[in-house]
Amino acid sequence: MSDPVSLLGRPLPVDWDAVTAARRGTGREALSAADRAELGAAAAAFPLFG
Repeated sequence: MSDPVSLLGRPLPVDWDAVTAARRGTGREALSAADRAELGAAAAAFPLFG
């Protein structure tokens, strides 16, 4: 995602577009195993809002 800092307080995975960030950030789409691996401990903060 092009936004350098998200509601997470750190950049989201670079391959996430705005729609993916919205869906995963609200919990409407589950994080994949790859997402969880890339986010590390920050994955526990999801959903970010909802």
